Amino acid sequence: MTHPPMLGLIAMARRHGRPRAAGRKAPSAMALTMGRPRHPLEDGGSATRQWWWSPPLLVLSAAVALYALSMVVVPLALPAGTIPPLEEGNANIVDFGDQWAKLDPYSRLVYTIGDSQCHQKLSRSLVLNGNQFPMCARMTSITMFSFVGLVVAARLVPYPSITATMMALYPRSIQQRFLPRRSDPPALYDRRMFHCLWLVTGLVVAFLLPVAIDGFTQLWTPYESTNPVRVLTGMWTGIIGGTILGVMVNNPHFLTAKGS
Repeated sequence: MTHPPMLGLIAMARRHGRPRAAGRKAPSAMALTMGRPRHPLEDGGSATRQWWWSPPLLVLSAAVALYALSMVVVPLALPAGTIPPLEEGNANIVDFGDQWAKLDPYSRLVYTIGDSQCHQKLSRSLVLNGNQFPMCARMTSITMFSFVGLVVAARLVPYPSITATMMALYPRSIQQRFLPRRSDPPALYDRRMFHCLWLVTGLVVAFLLPVAIDGFTQLWTPYESTNPVRVLTGMWTGIIGGTILGVMVNNPHFLTAKGS
């Protein structure tokens, strides 16, 4: 006795194996392109708009820029030696709330935010005016350069697929070769999107690799990184992280506006 699901598979195979009926037409080019977005370089890349600042991206960028600036201004503005040496903190938890309670409200906010995200170990932090920064050197770099990534995101033409939007980080020749066209047959369209996914994944990994190598080498071996290296490796993570976050915030705004 043939199992019912197997009967369905046999019927499907027979149906697709039959010659197309004389009165049945193949899908038209219009039918294939319906629902498919036009990628940024179709029609010769005719889009003339250079910046894509949505209100959410503007607010996010302003907040990140303000905090990045505060990480420098607050230690400089506080009296020298106000922030005591910190070494035993943990990431993702506020360890030194009693210390921040002694500060003015704005400085308290800046350092509490840093404390909630970073271990704040003095040996791995930058020091200005005798006060260590609210975050370690690597996290300071990631935060500051994430603003650069947000600005980069504002330069990328919004596209329904985050992958396709991020493809704009590649040279134009690679975009032309791999980005799918609305007129592509389904198999070619899917294959091109798959290639784009791998290209974008590779790009993200390349940007994250420096901080991963430096961080895990420090974790698993006697090697101890230096603050200049932490800043340099954190820079690439901040740029790509800010770009991805910016695209995720920006695209829905413009795509919703186009569809309304």
